[in-house]
Amino acid sequence: MKYEDPYIELVELLAQYDSLLEQLQASFIDGFQHLSRANYSNKDALRGRYGQDYWDYTYEGTQFVSTKNNKIDIINRVGSQVKDSSKVDEAEEVDDRKLRRRKVHTEEKEPERSKKPTNLTDPIYMFGGVLSVPFSLRQCQSCFKGSIPLLAGLVNCRKEIDLILKRLGD
Repeated sequence: MKYEDPYIELVELLAQYDSLLEQLQASFIDGFQHLSRANYSNKDALRGRYGQDYWDYTYEGTQFVSTKNNKIDIINRVGSQVKDSSKVDEAEEVDDRKLRRRKVHTEEKEPERSKKPTNLTDPIYMFGGVLSVPFSLRQCQSCFKGSIPLLAGLVNCRKEIDLILKRLGD
């Protein structure tokens, strides 16, 4: 049979897709259970429950999704990253031109563009300092962070299944 290999590949991909769905379900269940435990332990606090009203939007994300060649990849940004400080230097130059300097001989020279490391902090610190974040909230974060690669795997698996089905339909 000429379609035997695509059918076997399709069955294997469906089994992998089902397995990833079960793992994702378990990860979400654990994450929401840990979140409910964190909310229970935080019930007497002034701010109340952990949720969207509690968020601080100044924190940047540490995981990003990249789509290249019809595949989804996860990009992690942790630790210190190098950031170009040219925008900061340009803002300082504008301020310097507005100010009038007396008795100073200024020489026009090219400002040095340096790259300064910026410390990326973990977004969980918006809920308190390093030691004041409840352990159940940290577990909740790890469960939900662990589900991100599962989601990428599900999408990639689904795309491969669609390609095989399209090939079989022709």
